[in-house]
Amino acid sequence: MVTHNDVSEACIRSVAEAMRMSPELRIELVVADNDSRVDPGPLVHQHIPEATILLRNDDHGYGRSCNRAAEDIRARYYFILNPDTVLSQPDIFGRLLRVMESHPEAGMIGPKILYLDGRLQETCRRFPRWFMPFAQRSFLGKTRWGARYTASFVMADDSHTRTRPVDWIQGSAMFVRGEMWHLLGGFDHRYWLYFEDIDLCRRTWLAGKRVLYVPKIELKHAHGKESAKHRSML
Repeated sequence: MVTHNDVSEACIRSVAEAMRMSPELRIELVVADNDSRVDPGPLVHQHIPEATILLRNDDHGYGRSCNRAAEDIRARYYFILNPDTVLSQPDIFGRLLRVMESHPEAGMIGPKILYLDGRLQETCRRFPRWFMPFAQRSFLGKTRWGARYTASFVMADDSHTRTRPVDWIQGSAMFVRGEMWHLLGGFDHRYWLYFEDIDLCRRTWLAGKRVLYVPKIELKHAHGKESAKHRSML
C-alpha cells in the first residue's frame, strides 16, 4: 500500500478484518508512505500491530514506492492496494488466491471496483491509442467520434459481469503473481504517477501471461479523493 495524503482508517480496518478472516494464509502489510501530513504508523499499528511502515519522507512516485515496499517481502502474490479503498468482502484474500490458482495462465487479476455509493468504476480498459489524450481532454471528446472512442476505451460495451481477459486493470487494486512481479521488476519507476499500471499489464501480456478482470471479487474505492490532490498516488 502506498499513501501520500494520509491513509484511510476505513481502509486499514477492512484490511485488518480481511486478515483475520484468512488465518490460514500468511499475509503481511507494508505501507510505503510518501511524506503524508500525518504519520500513518499509529493508526496502522492500532489495527495491524505487525504491519511494516516505510516512511519515505519525500514524493518518490507510486510505482517506485510500490517497488520499494515489495522489496521487504518475497511473496507468492502481491496485492497492490490504494489507501482510500475499502475491502467490502472480508474473505477477499481467499477469493483472490483461489481465482489465481485456478487460472495458471493469469499473471495478474483485478477485482470489480465500486464507488463508495455502489456505482461501478470503469477500471478494466482497452489499451489506449496515441490520440487518447486528445479524445478525452479536448473538444474532440464532445464529438460523436470522441464519445465512441472513449466508450470503447473504458469498455462501456462490456457487461462487467463475467471473468474475462482484459488489456489492463487499474493500479488501485492489482493482485499480481509473485514470479511475474519479479520477472518484470515491478512497476517501471520512470512513470511517476499514471500509466505505470498500463505498462505493467502490457509487459505481463508480452511475457505470455494474461490479465484477468474478476467481477465476483469486489471492493470499494473513493476514486479521485487521493489522485485529485497533487501530492497523492493513483
